[in-house]
Amino acid sequence: WNSGDKAAAITLSNGDRTAFSNDDNNNGVRSIASWTQGGSRKSYFEILIDTLSDSADLFLGLANASLGVTADPTSVNFTRVRLTGTFGNGSSVSTTASPTGITSLTAGDIFQCAIDESSGKFYFGKNNTWMNSGDPAAGTGFVATLASSVTVYVGFWTDNSINDTQATLQSTNTYSPPSGFSAVG
Repeated sequence: WNSGDKAAAITLSNGDRTAFSNDDNNNGVRSIASWTQGGSRKSYFEILIDTLSDSADLFLGLANASLGVTADPTSVNFTRVRLTGTFGNGSSVSTTASPTGITSLTAGDIFQCAIDESSGKFYFGKNNTWMNSGDPAAGTGFVATLASSVTVYVGFWTDNSINDTQATLQSTNTYSPPSGFSAVG
């Protein structure tokens, strides 16, 4: 996570790989790594949901630089999967359909993301099951495409009534990246 691009209530540890929040306001942090449509990288990363309170409202996904670190995580600047499994479409992407396949996130889950910069397609998954029955290697079942020339970052955001929520960007992945994609970490 980027220690220079986070809300004051987010605590980073583990070499800035682990983000923790126990504050009841909107708080977020973006990754250092970024992606822009038209690039050539095919990237894959995982986030381990370390701890999650019963009342937590956690959002994981791709945030553009316009989303303030204390902004509402349901903003148009954040394409995300919410703890409850609902998908939110940000303005930095174009979806082809309402994505399906993640019904909840709980402690111990692995949130996955694959990004193909050349096509702008990206994929979200949980525990090696991709939303929309996606297949990043084949380029099918993607969640959305990045808008042209918009740069996005991995985002971890919490909302009101948060208690002890922690997520770690994995340095060693639990699952293999899709064929043709390289692990970020």
